[in-house]
Amino acid sequence: MVLASVAFEACPFVLLEAMAASLPLVTSNFGALPEVNIDGETGFVTPMHDSLALASAIRRLMDNPPLALRMGQLGLQRVKVLYSREQMVRSALDVYTACRRFGEFP
Repeated sequence: MVLASVAFEACPFVLLEAMAASLPLVTSNFGALPEVNIDGETGFVTPMHDSLALASAIRRLMDNPPLALRMGQLGLQRVKVLYSREQMVRSALDVYTACRRFGEFP
């Protein structure tokens, strides 16, 4: 899955969906994309506006199916651990609890 975004989006759900489908990622290094896509592990992170690096990363995956498969499997593991429904709810509750503790909420 290729996402060469240069526009702001905190956490593109399409990346999580691609990881859940065991697809390796190729993203730019814009915003939070490198936090979702771990360079060399779940895919490749390329510099923004660098079409040659983007093409090179895509070519590496096309030329090495075992690498693409391994990255896709690692992405699936990562999305299951960090982005499951249970984990997202737990994280949100932790934020609300911390805010309440510090008097941000009545």
